[in-house]
Amino acid sequence: MEASTLQAYENRAAEAELRLNSLELLLGKKGGGGDPAFLKATLKQLYDLRIAMGTARNEMSAIEKERDQAVAHVAELQKENEKNDYRIKHLLRALSEMHEKHGSPESPQSSSFNIYQEGAMKKGRFLT
Repeated sequence: MEASTLQAYENRAAEAELRLNSLELLLGKKGGGGDPAFLKATLKQLYDLRIAMGTARNEMSAIEKERDQAVAHVAELQKENEKNDYRIKHLLRALSEMHEKHGSPESPQSSSFNIYQEGAMKKGRFLT
């Protein structure tokens, strides 16, 4: 190697050693150098953080459980609503057939039938 290249490497190595020494000093000061009061304060902070994380985790778990129960309840209500719509549809059909067979002053195109049919169409449900 040439002398100038070797000198450049030696300069970089010396600079790296200086940086390393300054970092070690800095870490020694911030790390407390084994100071029991610093270690005790740091451990207390870590302990407090762990407690806060545990509390947050428990709260999150409770919220997730409530959400899952609410989703299940909504699904049950939707299923029940569909059953009721099915029943109403068939009751109206039976009522219509009864009116056709026996005749009645109130036709199957009565106001209650029309009101339900209009509401069903608004909800995207169609009566046949």
